[in-house]
Amino acid sequence: MPAQYPYLRPEILPPSPPPRLTPSYCKIAHTQPLKEQFLSQHIRLFIYVWTTAHNSFWMYPMECSNGFLAGYAWQKHGWQYVRLGINQIDSYV
Repeated sequence: MPAQYPYLRPEILPPSPPPRLTPSYCKIAHTQPLKEQFLSQHIRLFIYVWTTAHNSFWMYPMECSNGFLAGYAWQKHGWQYVRLGINQIDSYV
């Protein structure tokens, strides 16, 4: 397994599928762009993400640093490792 993806180890996978509920879109009311300090509070917690490309999905973040949020996104067949630029995130709950 590549060293740059330490979270791909099975013992680090999210503990379960995400909630079945799909939240309603909620624009984050920040006067400044999203910052790592806000997202870092949600490490290893389920969050629902809306991207600037109009995609949305459940995510289980593992790390937030250097302008990126890395973790797992829920897809049809399970969790998939993703790395998003913070500027790609439109909103999250």
